Amino acid sequence: MPKGSPGVARLNYRLPKLTLSRREREVVVLLCEGYSFRRVAKALGITYRTADITLEHLMRKLDVHNRIQVVRWAVETGVGQRETSE
Repeated sequence: MPKGSPGVARLNYRLPKLTLSRREREVVVLLCEGYSFRRVAKALGITYRTADITLEHLMRKLDVHNRIQVVRWAVETGVGQRETSE
């Protein structure tokens, strides 16, 4: 796509890896795994609104406008992966 094409979201990946709260990280990981918002809330034992507010905080931190951009950032930076305990 040509530079400046409409519909192409430009994310600011020059941001340092952000410090996420435990809850923000949990929400991001589940979204990256394809969970719906309702499933995220149920899996974490929180209300739909709490999950939504958490996502709003993340979008502000990343300066993005939708959950797809949050997931894209998380996948590209590795934040969206579950931590494995060895």
